[in-house]
Amino acid sequence: MKLTIQGFEPVRRELAAIGREMPFAASVALNAIANRTQAEIRRTLPGNFMLRRKRFVERTVYREPGVDFATKTRLQAGVGIHPERDVLTKHEDGGSKRSRDGGRLAVPVAVPRTAAGLIKAQYRPKALRGNSKVFRVDRPGADPIIAEQLGRGRNQRVRVLYTLKRSVWLRPRLNFYATAERVIDREWERAVRDGIDRALRTAR
Repeated sequence: MKLTIQGFEPVRRELAAIGREMPFAASVALNAIANRTQAEIRRTLPGNFMLRRKRFVERTVYREPGVDFATKTRLQAGVGIHPERDVLTKHEDGGSKRSRDGGRLAVPVAVPRTAAGLIKAQYRPKALRGNSKVFRVDRPGADPIIAEQLGRGRNQRVRVLYTLKRSVWLRPRLNFYATAERVIDREWERAVRDGIDRALRTAR
């Protein structure tokens, strides 16, 4: 998922007055808008998600070097979601999420977590296979659960770790494009003026 901002004609006409420095001024403005958009999307993440790995998730909103940065000869800048570390795109439009292999999704219920809020390695679904104290319960008319036997004798109890669901509903909460549009509407004129000022200061 990516937003691309291009140096469209009204901006070219506005910048034409500074002559040969126009392409540089336009590239400065485009990169400034892309940077501000990236920063604003990252800023909104904690308000929309519970971030277990805050820095990792923030870095998935990125600008690819050599591709997403405008130059004097390429008046186009972008900001997107890293395709290889994408944990966010599915939250832009929301909808039903299903397992890729057609099985069930393990939805955490009372899974032990680390101080950072991550599921402990030994309690991840694959790690539980072969654990003699962990078992599956199939319930008529309800989703199966994965449970763990704790304690012994009179202190014995059962803790539900996961519910196994066919699908889960994701509400749209990333607001990637809405945030970008808000930044562009608010910041574009200032970015153009700053680009012109910088171009004139550095002109030879």
